[in-house]
Amino acid sequence: MGVMAALILALLLLRTNVAIVFLSLCAGSVLLATTGANLSLVASSLSSGIDVSTNIARLLLLLVPMAVCAVLLRNHVSKGLLPLSLLIAICTALLTTIFVIPLLSDGIQSSISTTDTWSLLTQYQEPIVVVGLVTSILMISLTVRKPHDKHRRKGRH
Repeated sequence: MGVMAALILALLLLRTNVAIVFLSLCAGSVLLATTGANLSLVASSLSSGIDVSTNIARLLLLLVPMAVCAVLLRNHVSKGLLPLSLLIAICTALLTTIFVIPLLSDGIQSSISTTDTWSLLTQYQEPIVVVGLVTSILMISLTVRKPHDKHRRKGRH
C-alpha cells in the first residue's frame, strides 16, 4: 500500500500528464506480453541463466515507458485538473500493482496472493482499467491544445 501511495503522490507532485502515464503502462503491458518469451531467452543468455535477471528485464519492460512519460510530461497539467489527475493516478497505481506482482519471485507472490487486498485488486481489475481509460481520454481531451488558424481573419467565415 505504501508503494502505491508513493506512486500516486509522485505523479501528483510532478503534475505530470497521468493520462499518458496510464496509457504508457498499458503499452508496457502489451509490450511485455508480446515479447515475453524472447525477452526471457535474451535475459537468461546474457546472465548465464539466472532467473532473477529475467524478472528484472520484465519489470523494466513494463515500467520504463511509464517512468519516461512521467518525467518527460512533468508540469503539463494545470492545478485545476489535479482532482481528475488524482483519479487517474489511483488507477495507475492500482494497475501497476496488478501488473508487477506476477513478475516478482514466487515467495513474494505467494505471500501477497493470500491477502484480501490482492483478492480485491484482481476482482476489480476490469473496472480499474475502464475507469482509468475513460478518465484518461477525458484528461487528454481537456489538455490537448487545439491549433489556431493563423491565416483566418476576424469576421470572415
